[in-house]
Amino acid sequence: MRLHRLDMTAFGPFGGSQTVDFDTLSLSGLFLLHGPTGAGKTSVLDAVCYALYGSVPGARQSGQGMTLRSDHAEAGTRTEVRLELTVAGRRLEVTRQPPWERPKKRGSGTTLDKAQSWLREYDVQPGSWKDLSRSHQEIGEEITQLLGMSREQFCQVVLLPQGDFARFLRADAEARGKLLGRLFDTHRFAEVEKRLAERRRGAEAQVREGDAALLADAHRMQQAAGDAMRLPELAPGEPGLAEAILGAAAVARSTAREQLTIAHCGLLAAESAQAAAERALADVREVARLQGRFAEARERARLLEERADAHRQAQARMERGRKAEVVAPALELREAADAEHRQAATAQVHARELLRGAFADAGDSQAQGAFADAGAVGLATAARRVAEELGGLESARRGERRLAELVDERAQLDRQERADDDVRLEAEAWLGEWEETRVALQTRIESAQDAANRADQLAERREPARQRLAAARMRDQLAADTDTAARQATEAQDQALKARAHWLDIKEQRLNGIAAELAAQLRDGEPCAVCGAVDHPAPARKDVGHVDRAAEERAQAAYQQAEERHAEAERRLGVVREALAAATAEAGDMPTSRLAEAADELERLYTQARRDASGLHSAHEELRRAEAEHDQRTAAHQQAEVRAAARIGHRERLDREKATLEAELAEARGAAESVAARAGQLERQAALLTEAADTARAAEDTAQRLKTADARLADAAFRAGFDTPQAAAAALLDDGAHRDLQRRLDAWQSEEAAVRAVLAEADTAAAAQQPPADLMSAEHAASAAARRTRDAASTRDAAARRCTELDRLSARAATAVRQLAPLRTEYDRVARLAGLTSGTSADNERKMRLESYVLAARLEQVAAAATVRLRRMSSGRYTLVHSDDRTGRGRSGLGLHVVDAWTGRERDTATLSGGETFFASLALALGLADVVTDEAGGVRLDTLFIDEGFGSLDDQTLDEVLDVLDSLRERDRSVGIVSHVPDLRRRIHAQLEVVKGRSGSVLRQRGA
Repeated sequence: MRLHRLDMTAFGPFGGSQTVDFDTLSLSGLFLLHGPTGAGKTSVLDAVCYALYGSVPGARQSGQGMTLRSDHAEAGTRTEVRLELTVAGRRLEVTRQPPWERPKKRGSGTTLDKAQSWLREYDVQPGSWKDLSRSHQEIGEEITQLLGMSREQFCQVVLLPQGDFARFLRADAEARGKLLGRLFDTHRFAEVEKRLAERRRGAEAQVREGDAALLADAHRMQQAAGDAMRLPELAPGEPGLAEAILGAAAVARSTAREQLTIAHCGLLAAESAQAAAERALADVREVARLQGRFAEARERARLLEERADAHRQAQARMERGRKAEVVAPALELREAADAEHRQAATAQVHARELLRGAFADAGDSQAQGAFADAGAVGLATAARRVAEELGGLESARRGERRLAELVDERAQLDRQERADDDVRLEAEAWLGEWEETRVALQTRIESAQDAANRADQLAERREPARQRLAAARMRDQLAADTDTAARQATEAQDQALKARAHWLDIKEQRLNGIAAELAAQLRDGEPCAVCGAVDHPAPARKDVGHVDRAAEERAQAAYQQAEERHAEAERRLGVVREALAAATAEAGDMPTSRLAEAADELERLYTQARRDASGLHSAHEELRRAEAEHDQRTAAHQQAEVRAAARIGHRERLDREKATLEAELAEARGAAESVAARAGQLERQAALLTEAADTARAAEDTAQRLKTADARLADAAFRAGFDTPQAAAAALLDDGAHRDLQRRLDAWQSEEAAVRAVLAEADTAAAAQQPPADLMSAEHAASAAARRTRDAASTRDAAARRCTELDRLSARAATAVRQLAPLRTEYDRVARLAGLTSGTSADNERKMRLESYVLAARLEQVAAAATVRLRRMSSGRYTLVHSDDRTGRGRSGLGLHVVDAWTGRERDTATLSGGETFFASLALALGLADVVTDEAGGVRLDTLFIDEGFGSLDDQTLDEVLDVLDSLRERDRSVGIVSHVPDLRRRIHAQLEVVKGRSGSVLRQRGA
């Protein structure tokens, strides 16, 4: 990697744009970067690191965003860093701009612009730059891949900070481990340790979980087995737990099987005793049943004897009923004939009553007397005569309906005539006023149209007048605001000038006393941050009026706030003046009061015109409706006159037809009110005569059938043995009585047969001769035997369940032990590896962790590479060696000692003097750079920087160190030394000087 050019704008202490030409500085191989303390030497290296990685080295990496920006930069200048370099044979240009809080282009305040990055590559063939990417992530990945090292590695390899390596020489193993871990990225080995520890904890948890489940099954087996099983006193995870549980389970299963055998034998004995007791109980119950059966039969026989007379009477009643059943059909026939006759006679009487009433209503008393005693034939003949008379009235009924239609039609003509007269008179009156109405409406339309035209003209003048009035009022307001804003801007300018002068005075005092501030941080035995020396014979003293950094920052903040207030006041003044000029141009010079009066007058005229013009539409609509009504009334008047002429002939024809029909109908209806009334009388008379004839014939027929039924009934009763038909009817039984009587007779016979059968049984008679059975004693004995059997069965079942549960739990425990076996093996293996990598295992003799072991190998490589240069710098006196010894309670493997060839003794690097520490740390830094470079894939580093520490060397040692550095430029390599030691300015001719001032630092470059 070779640097060519660095451009910085508003970065760190550099307020403007600065350029570093590394090609010119690198011509002689060595170049010096110097300047006073605080001028910005380190900021040049920060800019290189920021351009490549987007952040600055070490503790300064918090300086991102706005803190990278120079306090001396103009408000409109953006911070930018551009670096041109060659890496892996490719010439690249990286440009980065951090986030920038810039002033807003419009209005007051600031806005935040996001960070931006560009990556370009120089294409030799066309001779131009081509864009590669503008993504922060892509650019970072591309640079890291090309360089082969992270930002931390780059800062240690290319920007060699001697103070860090001096502390590295004096640090303990833990501090060295942290630094080497960042440089060589050994966190993956720490992750291996962590992963193995996690796997060990996971496997241990699984083993403990399996043992806990196994122990839980063991407790269940103990609950099932009772005192027959004793658990081992072992915790989950302890060796031998599984074997102890399986052994105890085997003993418990054997004991449970023995108990099951004993319980089964007891159950068999109890079941045999229960069977004998149940057989004895069954015999006693049978004797008791037979004795009760015999006693019950004797009682039933006594009751049958008491009801013998009632049984014989029921038999006689059943016999008379059977005889009466022969007469039953004749009785039913006679009752049906009698009912029909009574019904027919009643209907005949009712029909004759209706017939007499109908002739009485018609006023025909002669016919009423003639039909009172007439038979069925006479009534039928009279009905035919009435029907013939009714047929002759049909034509008269049609004429009567036509007469009614003529009367309605004549009335309709009269109503139409009256309606047409009203329409004609109303139309004549309205048409007489039409011309006057039309002229009035036309006048209203013309007046409203004139008002609408005036409103349009006034509307064009109204809006400009209102705008001019508003502008005049704004003009008056802005005139007062302009004076106030101008006074505030002047006051803010005075305050800003005073704050700036105060800040510059404070800053000058601060720069003058910075040496005393640095001297206050010196400690005996510790190297100076400026020269690196550990001896401080005459440190600077603070003056009475010394100003610290906090006071300078407060003064600067006060100046910046005052400047912001001044800028804001000037901006407000400019805005007010622009608004005043615009308002004056629009309003003119006329006073606001006169503009207001003119605007009010225009508004009044415009309102009046709009009000007058509002009736234009309604006037048009009213004229249109009046014209439509005129046409409608004219047409209605003409149609009414045509209809009146047509009605005259029609009315005469109707009158002639009506007179003819009235004469014909008077003859046809006779004494009735109308033909329809006469027809109704005849229809009723014909219907009643027909009904009377039918009822008379029915009464005659039913009388004959009743006489025949009486004769048949008397003959049937005599043949059945009854003296009269009434006696036969009394003996007849209905269905319910017959069923009830038959049921009683059947029950008597069944009961008598059952009692005789029971009394004839031999077993029952024999049981009756025995003593009464003792059923209660037999039941008590059987119950006791059954209880003993249940107890024995419960005992046997409990023993069987215990055996089953123990077999199931034992099988599950055995399966769990087999499943846990591979896990226990895996746990033992992982635990052994985790202990070995963490340094806690007995196999790890040095108690060295895996990461420490890798770092120790790296440190050994670094010490070997550093020794090559250290021997040359110290004229062969010192050699760096790596030590695996453990110091105190710290980690082993990261010890670093120096061997003194003059004394032949090995001592710790912390005992080196200031100058010895410098060139030892320089050798260590160079050796570390070589090892990290090889680790990164052998990327060639053509540009290196060495930061500070040369002030602690004498002339001879300085020459030796410069010779070593001069050897680094072999194969076209350049080395930049960052120092403010004056002697180096004489020895190194290529220089880059940083000059500080009130307006910011600047760079001055001088070639070889």
